[in-house]
This record gives sequence, C-alpha cells and structure tokens, in this order.
Amino acid sequence: MWRVDWRSFIWLWLGLALSAPLNAHAAESLNLSPDPRILLPSLIVFSLLIYPVNKLLVSPLVRILQERDARISGAAERASELAEESAMERGRLDERLAQARAAAQARRGEILAEAKLEEQRLLDAARADAAGEIASMRDSVAGELQAAREALAGEARALAETVAARVLGRAL
Repeated sequence: MWRVDWRSFIWLWLGLALSAPLNAHAAESLNLSPDPRILLPSLIVFSLLIYPVNKLLVSPLVRILQERDARISGAAERASELAEESAMERGRLDERLAQARAAAQARRGEILAEAKLEEQRLLDAARADAAGEIASMRDSVAGELQAAREALAGEARALAETVAARVLGRAL
C-alpha cells in the first residue's frame, strides 16, 4: 500500500509549523497568529508523541487496512474464479441438456413411427376382418335370399294354383 518515512514526516510538519505566518487575520476581531510561547513546547510534545502514537495507533491501523485489502482482493479473486467455474459448468449443463433434448426428440420420433406402424397394422387387420365378415354376411344373405326365393317360388305356385282355382271355380 504506502510506506511512511517518519523523518520526512517530521520535517514536513516542522516546516509547516514554522512557515505559518505570524500574524494571519481572518477578521478584525479574530486573531489567528500563533502564540510563540506555546509553539516550541507544542512541537516538543508533538515530536515526543509521534513514536508512541505510531506504534500504538497508526501501525496497527495500517496493518488492519492492509489485511482487509488482502482479504477483499482474495475474496474478489475467489468470486471471479467461482464466476468462471459457474459459467463453464453452465455451458456443460446446457450442452448436456441439448444432447438430452435431442435424444428425447429422436426417441419420440421412433415411438411415433412405431405407433404409426402399429396403427396401420391394426387398421389393416380390422379391414381384413371387416372384409371377411362382409363377405361372410353377403354369402349368408345370398344363401338366405336364394332359400327365400325358392320357398317363395314354391309358395307362389301354390298360391297361384289356389287363386286360379277360385277364379275358375274348379281345381286345376
């Protein structure tokens, strides 16, 4: 991150403190000039407190911030890796899903073709059975019709003789 050079830091503060104007006025009633009597003791106290404050406060805070930065960057890298892995896994799953859909579609086509063949076979068998029954019924009806014609022909002769005998008034 950043490294503190304490000598430069001390010289910077010392230079800033000494370069402050002695009589700075923001307004007539407000006096911003430093009091020379407390300037030197303030610099001495400041100089004496730099090392303990650095050891007790600044260094631990910098270390904590660096650790936090390392954790954040590590977590960001891990998140990036996980995102890449999930994208790759999603691609594999999409590919497998497409293969499964294609296989299911092919199987569906096979099942439909088999069902159509079975339907055609059943229809052909039903047609053959129906044609056989129709032929059997026609033969039966033709036989019964022939028998009825023969029976009616005999009855028609007998009836014709009876009618002719009545009309003629005599037996034939």
